[in-house]
Amino acid sequence: MRKTTVYALLTLKLLVSQAAIAEIYRSVDEKGDVKFSDSPDKKSEKIELPPTNTQQFDKPTPYTPASKATDPDYDKVGITSPHDGETIPPGVTTINVSVSTAPTLHSEHKIVILLDGSPSGTAQHTSSFTLGNLYRGEHRLQAQIVDPQGKEIRTSEPVIIFVKRSSN
Repeated sequence: MRKTTVYALLTLKLLVSQAAIAEIYRSVDEKGDVKFSDSPDKKSEKIELPPTNTQQFDKPTPYTPASKATDPDYDKVGITSPHDGETIPPGVTTINVSVSTAPTLHSEHKIVILLDGSPSGTAQHTSSFTLGNLYRGEHRLQAQIVDPQGKEIRTSEPVIIFVKRSSN
């Protein structure tokens, strides 16, 4: 590149960045209408803007595949609701999780729901669970069948959900 092209690009970049940090002024006209501008006049006052509203969230833990089933009796275990890739809209505070097994769950076995790799509660002998107060962002759900000692028998494939929360 030529030096003149480089200088022109640097000058353009400087001008664009200056526009991004422009000041804002407020004025009221004779009719009482409030006007905002980026250039001051005799009756205007400078407006101090609050910092931009941002929200931090924890990144989900990386997925590591669970060990394969140690009990050949279970052909299938999976989360049937919510669906993989589902978005949970703002305002929904609880999520119903449904689990399916084939054959049906043995009387001595229980299911625990893993939320981002960690148990979301205690193991239960049921196929319906409720999760509440999930943080905004991506979450990984799995159903895990455990024996009476809490040892993993079989874990489902992950279901990824996306939780939306309002930023205010």
